[in-house]
Amino acid sequence: MGLFTVIGLAFVLLFIASTLVYFLRQSLDSSDTTRIDNIPEYYNDLPDHDSTHDRNS
Repeated sequence: MGLFTVIGLAFVLLFIASTLVYFLRQSLDSSDTTRIDNIPEYYNDLPDHDSTHDRNS
């Protein structure tokens, strides 16, 4: 009986951990950054002191 309990508990914990990893990998997908927040093509050409970086301008 004790062996089946340990195997069952290990199976349940493995199932919970794999489900957690599955959903975390979907939510932390780094390819979404380019799809959602596109960096303008001219971004690297702007000087550091240019006011086009400012949100209030």
